[in-house]
Amino acid sequence: MKTSLIFCSVIFLLNVGLKAQDLHIYCDAYTDSVYFMKNNRPVENATVRKGKQVILHVKNYNNYLYNINLETENTNVSVAQGSYGKGFAGSIGGNPFDILLNSIGGSLPALPILGGGGLEGDISGFAESEEDMTARKVKKLESELNRNISGMKQTSVELATLELKIKSEFNAQKLKTFSSIEIERLPYDPNLEPRQIKQLTREYANQLFDESDPSKLTLQYVLDKSNKLSNIENLVQDYRKQINRYDRFQKRTATLSNELLEYTFPESNLAEFIDSTLKASDMAEDKLTTLNDNLAKMQTLQEAENALDPTHMAELRSRYISFMANDFAKTYRQVADNGNMTMRVKLEPLDSATYVGARSKSLPPIPVKVYGGLRVNTSIGLGFTKYFEQPKDYFVRDSIVYASDKDAFSPVISTFVHFYSPKPGYLSWGGSFGVGIPLGGENNLQAISFFLGPSVVLGQDHSIVFTGGLSGGKIPKPGQGYQEGDKFELDSSLFTTESKYALGYFLGVSFNLGGR
Repeated sequence: MKTSLIFCSVIFLLNVGLKAQDLHIYCDAYTDSVYFMKNNRPVENATVRKGKQVILHVKNYNNYLYNINLETENTNVSVAQGSYGKGFAGSIGGNPFDILLNSIGGSLPALPILGGGGLEGDISGFAESEEDMTARKVKKLESELNRNISGMKQTSVELATLELKIKSEFNAQKLKTFSSIEIERLPYDPNLEPRQIKQLTREYANQLFDESDPSKLTLQYVLDKSNKLSNIENLVQDYRKQINRYDRFQKRTATLSNELLEYTFPESNLAEFIDSTLKASDMAEDKLTTLNDNLAKMQTLQEAENALDPTHMAELRSRYISFMANDFAKTYRQVADNGNMTMRVKLEPLDSATYVGARSKSLPPIPVKVYGGLRVNTSIGLGFTKYFEQPKDYFVRDSIVYASDKDAFSPVISTFVHFYSPKPGYLSWGGSFGVGIPLGGENNLQAISFFLGPSVVLGQDHSIVFTGGLSGGKIPKPGQGYQEGDKFELDSSLFTTESKYALGYFLGVSFNLGGR
């Protein structure tokens, strides 16, 4: 029995906990969510052994807008900030063709066929009168006017076709320009979480580069893509040539119409024909004004295309690759010390980010319970002791040494010193050493007991301790070498006892009145 108790006491005193892991805390700066992991497995509570690392992962925070201030036990740590750059200088609002092309519709009038009053007959004879020669000239002017009017109509068709092509090119260019603006703007939008920013940026990059994989965006690829971005310049040049052609037709039509004014055939429809040609010339002149206005607007919008020149495209490539490599996270490490710790994360906007509406934000505090290490506490309580050898009272009667059994156990007021390694939760194991004074008549120092054994510490504040183990104290023994049953021939008043140490065991409960 003695050997078993001693062995158990030693085992409890040398109790060693299992190997503990570092605590990983994952904190989402945008959603305020927090979860904990140990050894790549989720855990419910933030607990860590003393001496291990508490690793805080602040993720999903926009380091283009914010610094992180981390307070842990009055320790301030500043996190490196993300770089901040200016956004795209200037933008092109609206659809370019909402303000570009004025209508050049409206068909030129069909010219009437000259006839009557000497203009209908055969004027190809050999002997022509002066009237016949005049009619021939009028017919020649009619033919040339019809060719010019036809040329203007055909040129109008070609101009309309070019306008559609240019409009399509400008719309495509507008979308790419808008995408480039958004790629530069999105990182500085405080209303979007970084995950959303990455997703949108990837979509805009795919629109701009026709590729969203950063590893495929080589510099040569981007430069080639920049050179092929738009065919607007060639189309605008063609548009300008067609306007010049239209202008020549219009001016020639006006000249021919004025020449016809010199001729008069009262009985013919020449006057109606001339009126139609003059109207066609006036309409073409008005249309030229519209065409030239459209050309000027095209040239103005064409200048915006320079925003996506090779230099800027290369800059956008570098910005995009850097942005996609950004994990929008920061890791902070701290070695756990005694007692609980509380980590407080605060997002502070950069000075250059306040104008976009970024505001300070404090995340919920993260409490961490630290256990392990050696903790020493004292307590006071009540215990019960029992000796392996039954204590007895010795006396002499009829010259014989007799003994009577004392109480089977003794209640004692005890005080303990506990040493233990705190565990997570409400239960810890450790060891105790203590002393006790019996309750009863024995109040001298000879009655003091000593205790040594394992203990169970209960509660987060370690306020209740159950202790058991070996006890030691003095018990009475016959003096002068006598034993129970021996014959004592001297006077019984001369019989004496002496106190000797003996081992036993004890159980006790005590209270740590001083808290942790």
